[in-house]
Amino acid sequence: MDWNKIIEMVGGMAVIVAAIVWLARSTIIHFFSRELEKFKLDIKAHHDRELESLRHQYQLEAEKIKARIQSELSSDERIRQEIILWANPILNAVQTIDYRLDNILNHAGYLALDKNYDSSKNINWSITYSYFMNSTLYAFGSYFSWVRMLEEKLSFELFRSHTDKDNFFTALNAVMRALSTFPPPYSCSGRDIQVFRMQQIAIGEMLSKQAQKPACITYDEFLNNLQTPNFQQRLSPLRELLESLTPEDDCRWKRLQSTHEALKSLSELCRKLLNIN
Repeated sequence: MDWNKIIEMVGGMAVIVAAIVWLARSTIIHFFSRELEKFKLDIKAHHDRELESLRHQYQLEAEKIKARIQSELSSDERIRQEIILWANPILNAVQTIDYRLDNILNHAGYLALDKNYDSSKNINWSITYSYFMNSTLYAFGSYFSWVRMLEEKLSFELFRSHTDKDNFFTALNAVMRALSTFPPPYSCSGRDIQVFRMQQIAIGEMLSKQAQKPACITYDEFLNNLQTPNFQQRLSPLRELLESLTPEDDCRWKRLQSTHEALKSLSELCRKLLNIN
């Protein structure tokens, strides 16, 4: 046996094996290096896509928040304009009739609702039947007018909640019912006069101006039309309720007392809902 040849052969094979191992190792390292780079690129691409998606979602949410804030600001401005439009005239109408009823019921103002009232009996009170009756009719009429316009045109945005809205219209309804309800919720005797809901509406519509903004006719316009058949007919139930009223007229007196109490509650609620001190 030629051991030299065997050794040479074995040595040659070792070299070949080493070369194969080196080549395989190089190939594997290159493969994994390439895959690692591909993996890194895939991870980066995925991260970029996720980042872009998050950035897009953030922009959408930011736009939604911006739109909501703008909408709320617009709503607040509309409500502010609505309050400006309604607050003073509504409160003025409610308080005017409230003060007049207080005068009639608690300060002997009812005396001047009698056609035979003699103003010379009280030299310090220069009231006349004509002024007191006409101005009282106008006070009621302008209140009916504003209530009618309010029912038709008031935006519900003005109210912070459905409860506020319901309470407000319940208070309005209480005033209407105090003047119109039959039989009344109290016991009384003698002649009674109701001013029914549709009669209140008719008076209110008669005194309302057809304009872009809600408006009631002025007192001067009211006086100029007072003797017309239409005004005389519409105001007839209200005039009958007030004419020659005395505390002894049990039913009519209590009806005005009930109306006065309902108006005071409505006035307080108006101030609360409209945030007026």
